[in-house]
Amino acid sequence: MKAGVNAVYWHKDFMRGFEACRVTESMHAFPKHVHDDMYSIGLMHKGGCYCVSNSDSDTVVMPDQTFFINPSQVHSGIPVRRGHATYTMLYFKNDIMAKLAGDILEREPFYPEFAEMVVDSESVHKTFMNLYNALIYSEESMELEAAVTEGLSGVLNGCGKMCKGTDRKLVRRAKEFLSGDLSCKVTLEDMAEELGVSRYYLLRTFRKEVGVPPHVYRTGKRIELAKILLRQGMPFADAALETGFADQSHFSNKFRQFTGSTPAQYADSCSGSISFNTPT
Repeated sequence: MKAGVNAVYWHKDFMRGFEACRVTESMHAFPKHVHDDMYSIGLMHKGGCYCVSNSDSDTVVMPDQTFFINPSQVHSGIPVRRGHATYTMLYFKNDIMAKLAGDILEREPFYPEFAEMVVDSESVHKTFMNLYNALIYSEESMELEAAVTEGLSGVLNGCGKMCKGTDRKLVRRAKEFLSGDLSCKVTLEDMAEELGVSRYYLLRTFRKEVGVPPHVYRTGKRIELAKILLRQGMPFADAALETGFADQSHFSNKFRQFTGSTPAQYADSCSGSISFNTPT
């Protein structure tokens, strides 16, 4: 079975800001990357993956374990022993998570931080499945909002803490630069000149703080924009051009590398309602 041909994405029109993804029997290996604008919560059903690298045994997730990726946290997805992995992902935009966290703890919105990447807990597993089923099967906005609030309450109370937000000013400015016009090409020299530092210092600092070099970070931002454009029905060729890829082949290869799906597979999965079977 080819990697990446079995990922299905799903959305609710009446509750924007989150996305669900079900991956079945995949051998796809994701490179190290980051998502600045979302929280990622996953549950492994079959097989296993390293969440950072295949030399880091503390970040391997196995069946029935839940894994948590904070915004801007470097992660990957490398199947254990080149096997097949089946897992479910839930993605929450930062502002949605902040508001829900504030509501749950009866305070102003804030950004929680998951202290552990991999959690082996039956109660968290059960909470994840309740949340997942609510996201998939709820047909009314109020029903879904209640289920999400209750589900995340259990997760946050068991695994979350307050985010300290210690990004360096230079890295923050670099991220803003890299997140600018994604249709145009930029160079490390351009960015270093704009920020008033040397290329070497910028590259070293950015890699140390973020975990990936600037070009990988920018590619991730371009892929996230491409997903939005494809969900809106933009043709593949136009989406590739809008996100600064040289041609459709390059676009397709990078899209699959970062998402596990080709642009066509992703667009098809977003064209209508998708139903999932509850894992057993």
